Amino acid sequence: MSSIAPTKGTEVVSQRSVAWSKLPSRLFAAFVIALLLWGWSERNEYWYTADDGLGYAFGIVGLSLMGLLLLYPLRKHWKPLKKALPIRYWFRMHMVFGVLGPVFILFHANFRGGSVNSMVSLYSMLLVAGSGLIGRFVYRQIHRGLYGEAIRYTDLMKQFERTRPNDAFIADKQLGKIRTRLDSNSSSLIMLAFGLFTLKRRMRRETDPANLGALVMLARMARLRAFSKLFSFWHVFHLPIFFMMLITATVHIVVVHMY
Repeated sequence: MSSIAPTKGTEVVSQRSVAWSKLPSRLFAAFVIALLLWGWSERNEYWYTADDGLGYAFGIVGLSLMGLLLLYPLRKHWKPLKKALPIRYWFRMHMVFGVLGPVFILFHANFRGGSVNSMVSLYSMLLVAGSGLIGRFVYRQIHRGLYGEAIRYTDLMKQFERTRPNDAFIADKQLGKIRTRLDSNSSSLIMLAFGLFTLKRRMRRETDPANLGALVMLARMARLRAFSKLFSFWHVFHLPIFFMMLITATVHIVVVHMY
């Protein structure tokens, strides 16, 4: 059976399709950035106040959107949510709400801190939003696209085993240590990052195509391991600050309505 190599035309079409798939996200990001810049430039006009009317509504909508972020993790444990929509749609809503919620709250606060309890609530929300953007970046490194399936280490390992490096490459003790660290779940993030750095440096010096292919696969394996571990650390950090945001927002609402 003969295989047909991809032509330059098909590669161009593939690149165009990828660019078009990213267009909605880029337009959304551009819209949000432009809206924030406009809101910041108009913050001294005092078109509304946070206590009533439009400013109060901004706060309600923003807090509601931030609360709805809980639907994404809840869908793992609540069957009606799991059956309602595929996970990619829940994830999209989670990201959109995670951006629009802080935008509404910033407009509610008129881009100012205000009292102590409102400042704590605002900065907690901004911390959660910043953490979410970092999590989105890390998530993309361990999945095939933003909505694709997770990249499996075993699949990369099979691809590595199909490479044909020479005997010197196989006997290299430094590469052997790196491979052992990659196969171990107990390797630290620092060790994985150092292994990836070493592989990248070796790739720049390698002239044998077979060895270079093996190094590329090892680097992909190291990258996946490092970002997977980083993503697990991110989860430990993100969830507590999210609940801290909800608590501080609740305290802010109680204080505002009591006094």
